[in-house]
Amino acid sequence: MQLVLNEFCDKLQLPLVNSSAFTQARGNLNHTAFIELNQAAVVQVCYQEDDYQRYKGFRLGEERYV
Repeated sequence: MQLVLNEFCDKLQLPLVNSSAFTQARGNLNHTAFIELNQAAVVQVCYQEDDYQRYKGFRLGEERYV
């Protein structure tokens, strides 16, 4: 993870971030942001039309893997 972070900072010409600072910053992330992002970017986009199958109220995936 540190190698990827160093490469990212290098490409953006930012100062390097040590792993301790990265871990501490990651701990400050609010988990609800990921829930909201999933709702907006995945659920609303993929299921905007109400033409998918349900089983006991749960959405079923496509049958292309059967």
